[in-house]
Amino acid sequence: MLARAEEQGTVRAPAIITEHSQSFPFNQLRHIKIVGVSGIKQELSFINFLFANSPVLERMTAKPAATDAGWDLVKELLRFWRASVFAEIVCLGP
Repeated sequence: MLARAEEQGTVRAPAIITEHSQSFPFNQLRHIKIVGVSGIKQELSFINFLFANSPVLERMTAKPAATDAGWDLVKELLRFWRASVFAEIVCLGP
C-alpha cells in the first residue's frame, strides 16, 4: 500500500469505511500482506477496517516503507481490535 503526499488530503475512504463497515464481512480472508506501509491515517484506517471485518483472519504481514517506522507501526497495529482471536501480526523489516 503506497500513498502519495499530494493525495493524502483527497482520500475519503475512511469515512465510507466507517459508515458501512458492518456490511462487509470478509468471511474467507485468511492472509493479508501489505508492503510499503508509511503509517498515514488513511492506511491505518484501512488496516483497522480489515481487522474488524475479517473473522477468520490468521495472519497479517506488514512491511513498513521506512526503517524508523517499524516499531511505531507495530504499536499501532497491536492497538486495533480484531474480529479474529487467532489473527497474528507479523512486521517485516523494510
